[in-house]
Amino acid sequence: MLIAVVSALVWSFLWTLVTSSRNELWPDLIALPFHGTLMTSWFILPLGGILGACLPRLSALHSVCGSTLIGGGVGGAIGFLCAILTSKFVWQLEFKNYASMIPFCAFVVGFWTWLLVRK
Repeated sequence: MLIAVVSALVWSFLWTLVTSSRNELWPDLIALPFHGTLMTSWFILPLGGILGACLPRLSALHSVCGSTLIGGGVGGAIGFLCAILTSKFVWQLEFKNYASMIPFCAFVVGFWTWLLVRK
């Protein structure tokens, strides 16, 4: 769950950095990532808990490469779900505004799975 919350903060920070104007940059960089993570915590926390419970068991059944690919695929699916939920229920902006969540989540979950299997 902690990895999911930290990942949501990092994505929100990067998204704010890219989308904010120069004049509003510093106040936005401080406030918006925490606000965004708090607003999305109703689905970030349960999804992080599910990933934390299921991925170690699933990755133990496969090789390092296979587990990393499975983790990346699951992360991409979770990113897609998070982008849809965020665009529909949180800020009601177009899906394309949050589509960058998909590769970001795929990378984070794939990397986390690789770290788990490598031990």
